[in-house]
Amino acid sequence: MPSASKIRRVLNTAGLIGPEPRWRLADGQDVEILNWLDDHSRYLLSCAAHTPVAGDDVVQQFLETAEIYGIPASMLTDSGRVFTDRRGGAETRGQTRVAAKPTRARPSI
Repeated sequence: MPSASKIRRVLNTAGLIGPEPRWRLADGQDVEILNWLDDHSRYLLSCAAHTPVAGDDVVQQFLETAEIYGIPASMLTDSGRVFTDRRGGAETRGQTRVAAKPTRARPSI
């Protein structure tokens, strides 16, 4: 099975998606995809489309996923505003609520 980055490259090259993480549905609606992955196994725990993703969506989808798979020891996120406080770098309500250790992805050089 191809990796997510390979699929994204193929779709981007074909002009089916743009540089932003937005997707257009068959009905023309633009959506953002929120995925929860197990970083060790790469198992997709949850996937949902939102218009657009908001902080409350992140918390709700995380809690629903945690009901099924349990609370993780830590969470690795990018630095998107739905994952961080608007002042930058602070724990979100969701991280505080579930007592997961926040970890931010660092850009590769």
